[in-house]
This record gives sequence, C-alpha cells and structure tokens, in this order.
Amino acid sequence: MIEPLQLTAPLARDYAIRFCRSGLAGPAGCFWYHGTWQYLRLLGLAASPERHAGFFGNAFESLAARGEFSRVMISGTADYSLLAHLLRAYGQAGGRARTTIIDRCETPLALCRWYAGRMSETVETIRAEALDYLPARPFDLICTHSFLSRFPPAGRERLIAAWRAALRPGGRLITNTRLNPSWSEDQSGFSPLQAVEFGERARLEAEARPGLIDLAPGEIARLARQYALRSRNYSLGTEDELRGLLIGGGFAIEHLGIAQLDGSFATGGSGPGTSQAARYAEIIARRV
Repeated sequence: MIEPLQLTAPLARDYAIRFCRSGLAGPAGCFWYHGTWQYLRLLGLAASPERHAGFFGNAFESLAARGEFSRVMISGTADYSLLAHLLRAYGQAGGRARTTIIDRCETPLALCRWYAGRMSETVETIRAEALDYLPARPFDLICTHSFLSRFPPAGRERLIAAWRAALRPGGRLITNTRLNPSWSEDQSGFSPLQAVEFGERARLEAEARPGLIDLAPGEIARLARQYALRSRNYSLGTEDELRGLLIGGGFAIEHLGIAQLDGSFATGGSGPGTSQAARYAEIIARRV
C-alpha cells in the first residue's frame, strides 16, 4: 500500500472536525463520512481505489508516457488515495502531472495537499461542485473513483456533460463504477440491520488489531453505524447502460473492462461503499 493510512486517519478526523461541520447539508455536515472513511479503510471495510490499483496504474502510466496528458483533474475524492496512485504512475513513467483536485468539502482537499507535500509535489485544490465546475482552460485528463454512483440517475447525464466541458477534445476520462443489474432504490443505503452489523463488524476488526487505530473499538463501532445510516450510492445496472451514458454524453469508449472483485463482505452482504464482492466496470473514454 502506498498510503500511510495509520498516520493520516487521525489527521483526516482532525480535518473533518475543522472543515466538515459547516457549509454542507445537516448540522454535522459530512463529518460522518470524511471523519470515518480512513478508519474504515484501515480495517478493510471500505471500497477504495486500492482495489483497482492495477487498472489505474496501467492507465495512468500509459497516458503519462505519451507526454500529452500532463494537466489532470481529480473530480471528487474521499481522501488522497487516487492522487497517490496518479503520482506514483506518472513518476514511474517519467512524467509529471500538474494536478487539480476539486471537491465540495475542504477535508479531502487538505488531505491531498498534505500528501502532495509529503511526496514533494504541488497540487491545486478547488472547493467546487463537480456538476458546476468549469475550468478556465480545459484539462487533458479527468480521473475519479466510483464517482458516478454518487449520483442518482437523473444527475449522471449532468455529470458526464460537466466532465466533457472540462476536457479538451481528445482528452481522456479514467474512472470505474460498480455494475449491479438487480439494483433498486432500496439498495441506495444500508438497511437498519446492515447498519447494526456494520458497526459490530468494525468493532470486532478493531478489537482484533489492537494498536492499529487510535480510537476505542466502541467508538469506531459508533462511527461506523453513523456512516452506514447516512451513506448513499446509486449503482449502475449494466455495461450497455454505462456505454449509452458515455457515448450519449460525447465520449468514445477506448476501454471498458469488467473486474469481479472479492471483498470483506459477500455480494449484497453490506451497504454501499463497503468492500464487498462486486462486479465493476473500469473505463477509459475519449472526449470527442
């Protein structure tokens, strides 16, 4: 793993206390998410870019080696994970990414600045809504991890249109998304039972790994339950649905691979955003 999660999970929590409690929906803002996410990753319970490291690494290296894709935007991020994979791949290919990260919350942006500094890199961070952001100059590459599923179907076309507007002609989009043909609206969140079970699983994992995290098992169980009760994702159904969305939005698909991933939970055994066995599409698309 190229990410110092044990070091930065407490840092992410501190940033979330400072930045997440105002400016976003609800009295607690997005603290439930950004203050908990890296702890869940440490315990092996969250789905992160690390699960797709091979895909992202190969895709980034291929573009970096061409020398035409230096201006990169990361569109929405939970932490610095995708940035870490991007910087490593560009470095291995002998390239340099001039990276801009956008997110609606300051917490992941602060984490990205911290990580970039640790790697002696410089990044630009912009607090903005992905659906509304339009750069003064288009990017060569936009990348993101499982971001399409953060939007219900009505918002996906707007997101694709925003990405296309932010890319130069011939620019690339690299992303992934879960596919679930049986998905229905009631699967957008955890069931009450799943939320309880998720909190208990977090407690058991913390008890089994003393010293791994700086929180008591009971506290991590409480945070995990809070995460489960508020988390929402909207899975796409099929490859054809995904193809239609991208082609209809002005992209040509260069690669659409299917990855069947194992996880800490069986398929359907937990709520959205968790590390469960699932089928994912991994996509490289060109802006036409």
